Amino acid sequence: MEPCGAVGGDRVSKLGDASLPGPRTIYNQMDDGAFPDLQQAHADLDRAVAAAYGFPAELLDDEPALLDALFDLNEAATANPDYAPFATRTMDGNTP
Repeated sequence: MEPCGAVGGDRVSKLGDASLPGPRTIYNQMDDGAFPDLQQAHADLDRAVAAAYGFPAELLDDEPALLDALFDLNEAATANPDYAPFATRTMDGNTP
């Protein structure tokens, strides 16, 4: 997988150029088949995130099941009184 900055080449370097189309326009065009490199980057990122959460890749094709899995994960995390997603760690990796 390429680093995110490598995807799209010169398009990435032109972000903020008011003469270029905005994200809504680009994503609408993607829905019509434009920007295959961006579509591939999104698919690769989706698979990487699913794997990081321990979800099977097939779950990405079932939006209701994916949402259920994400809500279940959120519920389990927030039910744990020791849950600390932004816990401070020392340089040696230990929590203070």
